Amino acid sequence: MCTYIFSYGCCRWSLISEGSTHFGLKSSGVPKNKNMIIETLKSNKPIIASMGPGEFTTKGHFIVLKGIDSNNST
Repeated sequence: MCTYIFSYGCCRWSLISEGSTHFGLKSSGVPKNKNMIIETLKSNKPIIASMGPGEFTTKGHFIVLKGIDSNNST
């Protein structure tokens, strides 16, 4: 059984943190802090964000932030 999936079908965060290592990628956490997120994106580092329930799902989802413009919008 896959350890990265909950029994109800949702992915665990460890899929991102440990899964990246499996593919030879480095990953690290970014605090839930607007300035840290902006600085990370300005450094050309993508962010995979774990979102709660909302518009797209009832259980939550991941999104990828890959850049930022001069207005600090992704």
